[in-house]
Amino acid sequence: MKKIILGLLLFVCFYTNAQISLPSGKAQLVEFTNKTAKFIVPAGKTWYVNQVLSYYKLKNTDGIRVHIKSINGVELTNLALEKYGTKVYDAVNTYVIQFPLIFPENTTFELIILEKKETGPPYLSDNNAFINYVETNN
Repeated sequence: MKKIILGLLLFVCFYTNAQISLPSGKAQLVEFTNKTAKFIVPAGKTWYVNQVLSYYKLKNTDGIRVHIKSINGVELTNLALEKYGTKVYDAVNTYVIQFPLIFPENTTFELIILEKKETGPPYLSDNNAFINYVETNN
């Protein structure tokens, strides 16, 4: 009986995931650095963020990670306080938020690219990353 219930739950999960489709709109792939990581969703538009990606591994680091720094001026990541917002990319770990992220018109959000060594806290990276989103009309 447990196998039947487990089988049904797996079927529902796979069926539900298979039904998710991307909205039609203009796909964008934007490269950014920590200096250019502030994004504003235009009026009359919605952004469906599908993926954030960067380097997998760099010399002398445990990898790159990208966090949400702020949304609409609300700070989520503060390195001085060792406060880390939602992680949207991690080169060596799968613990990131599930996509898509949906941002409505006039949303302002900022991302932050970090590196981490085996010991010590994460620090600002000089490397770039990419954000992939679909922009739709409201």
